[in-house]
Amino acid sequence: MGVRSIPLMTGCLESADVGDFERLSCFLLGFLGLMRNNMNKISWSDFEKIELIAGTVVDVQPFPEARKPAYKLVIDFGPEIGQRQSSAQITTHYEAQELIGKQIIGVVNLPKKQIGPFMSECLVTGCYREDESVILVSPTHEVPNGARLG
Repeated sequence: MGVRSIPLMTGCLESADVGDFERLSCFLLGFLGLMRNNMNKISWSDFEKIELIAGTVVDVQPFPEARKPAYKLVIDFGPEIGQRQSSAQITTHYEAQELIGKQIIGVVNLPKKQIGPFMSECLVTGCYREDESVILVSPTHEVPNGARLG
């Protein structure tokens, strides 16, 4: 079974090809122990380049222009990084209002990506369920916005 990109994480590679985004998406899932199949190994120095950061959702809007049901999220990653926006195909398990105040883990050091009329500025992490719906990756306890996953 091949590795595939994650619709939830459609937010950060502007000039890279789909393969680059697919490799990063699959790496993140594999590293977090969430991928069902074997993954290609990368070096620790490659992993250390990825800024996986905790942030809090501060605004959620519908994204009716998206191909699949999605929200437009604004996430506060703390004073050093600030607020970033991203789209997320998470409408199956989350109502917009319940997302306000929820902490998530995002990748903040990727280029912006245009998604239809929306410019995504970070990549929100999540896990697929068997029905292809997505569950957000989230700290189990509150951490400061800007805290790095490592």
